[in-house]
Amino acid sequence: MLEDVYTAFKEEDMDLLDEIILRDQDIDAVFVQITTSDIFEESDAFLTGQIQLTAKYLERIGDHIKSIAEHIYYIHTGNPYEKHKSE
Repeated sequence: MLEDVYTAFKEEDMDLLDEIILRDQDIDAVFVQITTSDIFEESDAFLTGQIQLTAKYLERIGDHIKSIAEHIYYIHTGNPYEKHKSE
């Protein structure tokens, strides 16, 4: 996502920015799946905690990249991204 947001910035590719912003929903869904999953053994609380923390950090990275994409959209168009979604 980070490489794509850089490419979208350089090439002023609004479609790629849309795709990046939508990808954040996929990352959020994976985070929910991991944190609500009962596939981890309760006897290894440390491992379960580390996996959940890693999932949370990756989810936050996705949020930050989404925010960068929205800012790039604003830089190139002068309009907030929310306005673009409603068109």
